[in-house]
Amino acid sequence: MTDEELMAQVVGGNMEALGVLFERHRQRLFAFLYRLLHDRTLAEDVLVDAFLRVFDRRRTYKAGSYFTT
Repeated sequence: MTDEELMAQVVGGNMEALGVLFERHRQRLFAFLYRLLHDRTLAEDVLVDAFLRVFDRRRTYKAGSYFTT
């Protein structure tokens, strides 16, 4: 299943789909955040916060947009 298909499910409120996206992208995003912040704990907090924001703002997601952007 593509990220965009998973996001369509997240828009409908599917938290499991969000979990799949989190597992799929967490390592790469954490690495980016750690390089940016130089603090492991802060990077982890920002990572989790980012995915919570994805869920909170799911209704603003535009179908056809890349999830990673």
